[in-house]
Amino acid sequence: MTDVMLFANPSRDIGLAATKEIAELLHSKNVRVYANDKELLPHLPHFVRYAGVDDMSRMDAVVTLGGDGTILKASRLCAVHSTPIIAVNVGKIGFLAELELDEFSLFDQILSGDYSLDKRMMLDVSVVRNGETVFSSFALNDAVLSTGPISRIIQLDVSVEPTGSMCIRGDGVIFATPTGSTAYSMAAGGPIVEPWVNNTIMTPICPHGLYDRSFILNGDRKITVRPFSQSGEIFLTVDGDDSVHVENQDIINIKKSDRVTCFLRTKDNSFYDILTRKLSSMMF
Repeated sequence: MTDVMLFANPSRDIGLAATKEIAELLHSKNVRVYANDKELLPHLPHFVRYAGVDDMSRMDAVVTLGGDGTILKASRLCAVHSTPIIAVNVGKIGFLAELELDEFSLFDQILSGDYSLDKRMMLDVSVVRNGETVFSSFALNDAVLSTGPISRIIQLDVSVEPTGSMCIRGDGVIFATPTGSTAYSMAAGGPIVEPWVNNTIMTPICPHGLYDRSFILNGDRKITVRPFSQSGEIFLTVDGDDSVHVENQDIINIKKSDRVTCFLRTKDNSFYDILTRKLSSMMF
């Protein structure tokens, strides 16, 4: 590796202590180090340079320093060029993270090329209004249609090609990737799904009526959602970050993306070991 970007969350990495340590370590190994945020440069070593979105194609890897939210933000940038993510956990749980703060010695292993790539499915999400696409994004975790600030039941017509359609009434619905099955979908009662399978998980939020359970859909199905005209205010949120107000005549399209998020892995931990350890830590 010759070019590495640091994608840091200063609200998690207090004083950018971990970011500085990794920058020094990489620089000592003759790696060119960049930061994705110009505002961080005055707080980092002098050799760290700025790199924007247009520079992503020449990065060998992106090191994220924060929690899962930081990883999700970085994933939308990295997926465009299949740039692998080295995720350092500076958050609370860190389901997606590879390294903890006491494991920086593993960077030697990474720089020597001794690692594997873990490719995760993503979802393409778009909103079409009067025949025009007014919003588009892609998700590593989930796309959520939910009610507005005033709690009201909303009604959504969900079509899953080519199998048919259903009406979901409640607070909303979550469309999650297998990676996102351990996030909001799980909290709403959805199943935990191995992250490498080709599925989309549809989990209603506080539903009323027949469709009160999650559906595990073939990942190649195209999903179309239409709000009923009498529904209350509806918002679409992608990976807890991108958000748009949905109008009654809008059409929301969700499908498996051609993009994937690549995680760089150094350890031989099984998904079930990680799951047990992380979920146990949430109990305290």
